Amino acid sequence: MPASASAPANRQSARKQKVKPTRHENAPRERWLNVLDPKHGRVGLDEYLRIDANSPDRLEYRGGYIFALAVPSGNHERIKNNLVAHFSPRLKNTGCDLISGGVKLVCPNIDRTIPDLGVTCDERDRSAMDQSGEAIIEHPWLLVEILSPSTQGDDRSGKLDSYRQIPELTHYLLIDSRKQWMVMHERGPDGLFVIRGPIESVTLPTLGELTLAIIYDDTTVPRMV
Repeated sequence: MPASASAPANRQSARKQKVKPTRHENAPRERWLNVLDPKHGRVGLDEYLRIDANSPDRLEYRGGYIFALAVPSGNHERIKNNLVAHFSPRLKNTGCDLISGGVKLVCPNIDRTIPDLGVTCDERDRSAMDQSGEAIIEHPWLLVEILSPSTQGDDRSGKLDSYRQIPELTHYLLIDSRKQWMVMHERGPDGLFVIRGPIESVTLPTLGELTLAIIYDDTTVPRMV
């Protein structure tokens, strides 16, 4: 979806008229960027790639909108580190890769997100790159998002809509960073996702049992009462 050739003119017009960009009705309540069209806010994929290549922020592309992700909290990072420490040794010599360093996920609907964690066992993901030469993944079987106040609504709905289009995805795990809580979206034999939770533990293929105690070790996240 190429960017509009009139984009520079649109930006200049927006500056002169001081048009306040219209926030998309379904956009999550995180810091967002309305980049080109001051009326609709949508941009083409090529324009997103250009902006992303020159931005210090972590940018996602969803539904034609560009989103700059907020800096994660300390508990968010501790949870992520606990997951990496638990998953990494169990994936050794399995042919699967743990994705945790900000690698972008390209969804079938061309959305591009930066999941907190992912696991892929697909050989195609080991050499996949986008148009700019940046490493990407397209075929994970597990995705993990750590919820924050600014992203939890979208992680539970908007991203799920994009993620469940990935044929290889069988597990989508949501973990809260403010209270000890997790929910699993698991694809059933009929191809539909079933919600499990809130749950105290979950057993994942290859990765074994994952408990709240493992997830929230050495954090200040309170238990649910």
